[in-house]
Amino acid sequence: MPMPRAPVPGWTVSMNGSFPEPDKFYINFKNNIGDIMLHVSTRLNVMNVALSVRPSGQSYSGSEYDLDPFPILANQPFMITIKAVSLFDVQYIVDGKLYINHTVPRSLGSVQSASLGDAPTVNALDLWCDA
Repeated sequence: MPMPRAPVPGWTVSMNGSFPEPDKFYINFKNNIGDIMLHVSTRLNVMNVALSVRPSGQSYSGSEYDLDPFPILANQPFMITIKAVSLFDVQYIVDGKLYINHTVPRSLGSVQSASLGDAPTVNALDLWCDA
């Protein structure tokens, strides 16, 4: 059984390029022991979606399209905000925790908000790590 990797401070979060698929995002968590890829699958019914990541409890200044990296420490709670760009301006917020080891939980969070009116609905939001 592989030994867990020790938590390493100084995470940097950034979006990985453009959307390779219409309903999936890829976020890089980089540190000095190599990259761990966190996948965020929104399964939205729209293709035009913006994404931001920040530590939980930290205020976010700037546009939802401003995808500058945020520093996140290992094992620190983080929040992902996915904003559907459609007739209605709806935010889907997920809270989760990163674990740097070889037994990362398949699901790190769940959708905390409901859809409004005729806005696109989120059937599921899965977070997982390739450690």
